[in-house]
Amino acid sequence: MSDINTRQMTVDELVEHAGNTVIGTPSGLNAQKSQAEINRRLIEALNASKDSTDNYSKKLIWLTWALVVLTIILVGVAFLPLYNEKSSSSIRERCFVEGELSLTAVNISDNGARHKFIDDYYSDCLHRFGLEK
Repeated sequence: MSDINTRQMTVDELVEHAGNTVIGTPSGLNAQKSQAEINRRLIEALNASKDSTDNYSKKLIWLTWALVVLTIILVGVAFLPLYNEKSSSSIRERCFVEGELSLTAVNISDNGARHKFIDDYYSDCLHRFGLEK
């Protein structure tokens, strides 16, 4: 019996040859060669899978650190106004000045209506900055 070329065989053909297990015969030697080829292909597939998995794990580690940094930034931005009263008072001051100097407020001649407009503008401005509900 001639020597078989297992590298060019399909997996089904290799499995069929690997089933012949008469030791010491040419068919038994072909079965061993087929089993060795199956093992070689499995090892190659596992190595390729390992390389792909390593690549994705590096990407996930990078993304995890990016999320950690973004979370720290978000926490800092969320709690900064609580610890910084000056920024809150400067926003309140700015809202009041904007209301006082807006063209609509300047053009209102009735003092009561003007004060109501400024109060409404001030409340809306504080609401935009999240300082008043």
